Amino acid sequence: MFKRCRRAWDLGSRSRQNYELVQPTRAFDFDQAMHDALALYYFPGMWGWNREIVVPTVLDGFFKSMEKQRAACLQARALSDEEEKAWSEHLELGRGMLEHYFVWAPTVDRFEPIRVASDFEVNIPDPGRPGEDVAAPGTMPILPIRYRGRCDVLALDGYDAYWIFDHRITAEAWADLDQLLLDEQGVAACWALQNFDPGMRIAGVVYNELRRAVPKEPCTIPSRSVLTTPDVMQKLLPRLAPRGLYRRAVREPEHRVEQQGNAFFRRTAIARSQKELENAGRQIALEALDIADPNSLLYANPAWETCSVCAYRRPCMAMNEGADAEAILSSFYRKRTDDEFEPGRLGGSTWSIDRGSVPPNLGRKG
Repeated sequence: MFKRCRRAWDLGSRSRQNYELVQPTRAFDFDQAMHDALALYYFPGMWGWNREIVVPTVLDGFFKSMEKQRAACLQARALSDEEEKAWSEHLELGRGMLEHYFVWAPTVDRFEPIRVASDFEVNIPDPGRPGEDVAAPGTMPILPIRYRGRCDVLALDGYDAYWIFDHRITAEAWADLDQLLLDEQGVAACWALQNFDPGMRIAGVVYNELRRAVPKEPCTIPSRSVLTTPDVMQKLLPRLAPRGLYRRAVREPEHRVEQQGNAFFRRTAIARSQKELENAGRQIALEALDIADPNSLLYANPAWETCSVCAYRRPCMAMNEGADAEAILSSFYRKRTDDEFEPGRLGGSTWSIDRGSVPPNLGRKG
């Protein structure tokens, strides 16, 4: 938010004004429901299971995620007829996308998932003071500024190389290759995970794209033999290191970019060098110093791509007009409390941390 628009960052950051909308702007988040489903599909504790058992569980997880989001919205406000229709349509869209993905994925899944939807949080080394971390000014005791994020999947390939998987639900067009090569978040996640887990070396990022469309051809779920873990991965399973130990890759990635897919699913693996990761860490440190600077300038950065989905558009427009933004903030926003956590983030959930942990509860009792 700081890089996109400093005014929105100032209004929404927990360390600044800490505002959030009282009523949700969206009735549901389709992308989140798809991520919840894929987290179940690649859950390490079920990776060796027959896919005929896993597939119904994944679909059920998607439906429960959609239902949970709808119920949460209904606690704050009623859904319009258009929102009810969109919710039902996305329910069927997600089912169709996932069922076809279950056919395609076993043909390209050549890795062992180690973690899914796992959080990381690391101190940021100060580039100007070797051996020290970037710290919040004026704090006593000194509080380090930390970089936090989430990894969709951490996986080990057949050559003992670790990869981060980034699930992306796309619209009409695939992401441009240069857009993926310039992806700051992916490179930063590689840097952060290597600092979060000393001894682990991340080879790169795999962008797993799913198009928001359902093929017209009928979907045929693979036979029992295809639905089991691929043979190459069965050979890999006994070689996995014990928890807390990390393997060294026996071979570096042969190519900078490898891509495979069809009209509805595409997977792009981009190898990241250690120099890229070091540069990403330095970039994060410099940005953190800007954020922590009490004299940082605050200004809006209007661009429809970001303003169209910004939760703070209304008070921002009032500020531009010289109107009373405080009245809008007091009527339509609230201050978050200290004990609130984003679901699934650090401090809110621990199910996803490692192999064999409990999978997410998406509405089930007990």
